[in-house]
Amino acid sequence: MFERYTEPARRAIFFARYEASQHGAAAIGPIHLLLGLLRESGTTFTLAGNEVSVDTIIEDCRKALPSLGEKTSTSVDMPLTEECKRALAEAAVQAELQGSRNVTPQHLTLGLLEASQDVAAILHKHGLTAKNLGAVPHPLPQTRPTPRPRTLLEFVCQGERIASTSINFFNPLPGAGDEVVFTREAKAETYKIVSVRHYFEGPPLSQPLAQCWLVKVVFETEHIASQP
Repeated sequence: MFERYTEPARRAIFFARYEASQHGAAAIGPIHLLLGLLRESGTTFTLAGNEVSVDTIIEDCRKALPSLGEKTSTSVDMPLTEECKRALAEAAVQAELQGSRNVTPQHLTLGLLEASQDVAAILHKHGLTAKNLGAVPHPLPQTRPTPRPRTLLEFVCQGERIASTSINFFNPLPGAGDEVVFTREAKAETYKIVSVRHYFEGPPLSQPLAQCWLVKVVFETEHIASQP
């Protein structure tokens, strides 16, 4: 599903997953995705809204989310709500309209505006519309890069690491129930994904908006078969 997504777009999805778990949600909703986009691509909103405060938009998003009690474990598979699925479908349409092979955070934002009245209400309050968000040039103007932690995918079986790779080299990400094949000692080994865990850490003081960074995704697997 996410094979066309750029790395920033995927990180926005991961941050949306984190936001949903922090709020005790059972599924990733449009406002969770908006929070993920604000964290990953806040500059887009700032440029589109004439120096609009990303912090203020984040506050409005949090006020719009219900308090559901305990946080949801990051080891639990979390689906998208139907509204969020429509937003992703609309994002793909936006990418096609712009002649882009890839889905970017900008396309996700435009898809959210089209699919979610709640998201549209929050963004319109700050003067952000599909027109001015779509007009932000991409790639964004170069700024001083902010260091990020290395983001890894790690596959383990009964506590033993069987493979690992940087997140931008694995496409698409597997989910629970999927099968993956790795070559170990010249033999193809098939494993089934049992569960997925996401690890986050706090950012440095130089990036206060991003309260968390995705650091590692761990795929717990069970061995299924070996091929001669």
